[in-house]
Amino acid sequence: MRDSLLSRFRAAFWGAWLGEAIGAQRWKQPALQPIWGEAFTQAEMNPPPTTSNQDRKLAGTGLLIAQTERLLAEPHLPAELDLAWLNAQPSTPTEWVMATLPLALLYHDQPAVLQTALQTALRITPETASQQLEAPLNQAAIAMAITGQTISLLLRERFVPQELILQVMQDLELSSDTVLSQQLGQALMQVQAWLERPTSLATVSDWIRSVAAESNLRDVLPIILALYSILSTPDSWRLSLARLVQLSYPTPAAKVGSCTLAGALSGLYNGLSGLPLVERGELLATGNSVAKADLLQLADHLLARWSGAAQPEHWLKQPEFANLTAAPRVIRSMRSSR
Repeated sequence: MRDSLLSRFRAAFWGAWLGEAIGAQRWKQPALQPIWGEAFTQAEMNPPPTTSNQDRKLAGTGLLIAQTERLLAEPHLPAELDLAWLNAQPSTPTEWVMATLPLALLYHDQPAVLQTALQTALRITPETASQQLEAPLNQAAIAMAITGQTISLLLRERFVPQELILQVMQDLELSSDTVLSQQLGQALMQVQAWLERPTSLATVSDWIRSVAAESNLRDVLPIILALYSILSTPDSWRLSLARLVQLSYPTPAAKVGSCTLAGALSGLYNGLSGLPLVERGELLATGNSVAKADLLQLADHLLARWSGAAQPEHWLKQPEFANLTAAPRVIRSMRSSR
C-alpha cells in the first residue's frame, strides 16, 4: 500500500479543494508559461472573488462536502440513498461525479454495490436500466461509473496506469450500442494512445477543440482529461494539475471541473504526503476553515464509517486511530462482512 487509507481519504478531499481553487484562478489566464517545476502561488489557491458562496456551495467541493455530511448523518448506509436532499440537482456529469465521490469512497471495496449505489443516485432501477436515458443523465451515469471504478481500483491496489483505461472499459462492459458509447470508447482509446506514445499539450488541446465541436462528449471532457492527467504523471499531484491548466477548454467550468476531479484522484493515489508541501503550507496559512477543519474531519469521519464504527466521533478520539490502516483484499469492513 502506498499510504494509509486515512491519508488517502484526506488527500482526496484536500486535493479536490486545492484543484478547484487552482482551476478557478487559472482559467482566466489562457496564455500561461510552462509551470512544470513552479509552485502555485497563493493567489491561485484562492477562488476568484466573483465566485459567490451559493455557487461554491452547489458545485465541485461544495457538492462533495454536502453529500458527505448527508451520508454521515444517516444512522445506516443503504446503497439506495439518493441525492434528493440537494438544494439543486447536479447539472453536469462532473458535478454528479463530485456529488457521488463519497459513495465511491464508502463502497470502494464492493465494486458491485458501488455501481448499484451510483445508479440509484440517478434513480436508475433494474427495470429501467436497459432503457435509453436522456442525454444529460446518460452522460452522468457513464462518468460516475468510470470514476467510481477508477477509485475502486485505486484503493484496492489494482491501479496500473498503463492498463487502467482498458481495465475500466472491460469491468464496466462499456458497449458501443449508442453514439455516446462509441464516441466515449474512441476518446478513451485516444487517451490510451497518448499514454503509450506521449504527445504535446498543443496536440491534446487541438483534440479537445475538435471533440467539443463535433461530438456528444463536451460535458464529459473534464472526466476524460482528468484521467489523462493522472495517468500521464500518476506519482506527481503537481505535474497532473500543471498539465491540466495548460490545456484549452470549451468552457471555464470544464477547466475547473477537470482540475477538481484530478486533484481528488491524484490525492487519492498519492496520499496526503503527495500533495506539494508549499501548497499545503500556504493553504494552512490562509486560515481557511473549510480546508483546515471541515475537509479533513469529514474525510476522517467517512473512513470511520467505512470501517464499520457505530459511533465514528468516539472512534476518532482513540489514540490508535491515526495508525490504523486497512490492507486491500485482506481486511474487510464490518459492513461488508454482514
